[in-house]
Amino acid sequence: VGAAASGILNERQKTTQTTVNPREFALFRSPNLRNFSLNFIMIPTSLQESEQCAEIVKTFRTAMYPEVTGDGGMSYTFPYAFTLEFVNADILKLPEAVLESATVTYNPNAISFFKQNKRPVEINLTLNFKEIMPLSRRAIEAGY
Repeated sequence: VGAAASGILNERQKTTQTTVNPREFALFRSPNLRNFSLNFIMIPTSLQESEQCAEIVKTFRTAMYPEVTGDGGMSYTFPYAFTLEFVNADILKLPEAVLESATVTYNPNAISFFKQNKRPVEINLTLNFKEIMPLSRRAIEAGY
């Protein structure tokens, strides 16, 4: 019976060129947590800068993960939260966020090579953050 009713309804819609209004509307539940992606290209020009780039990558990767704690490793501490700030730029403020992923690409183009103790000459670092609290209208008015 259901298939026959569906067929009749489809034929009626084709003939009248109308369809049933589903009366859909969106319900507000809460604001979403936003994601932010920051891309950095590091091109060290000395061995010291190359070592600093490696340390920057390690620092972000370390901050992204929790630490195992408790007896027998049964619990985790929260990963670090970041307060992101753009200096000397008229850009929206970013709320406190956690680092969800860090993607590193070494020598991304064909002309790249390794030098100075076999270190890459170009490092692309992409950091993906997620805010830890949803924003409100008051926060937006404050520049977030």
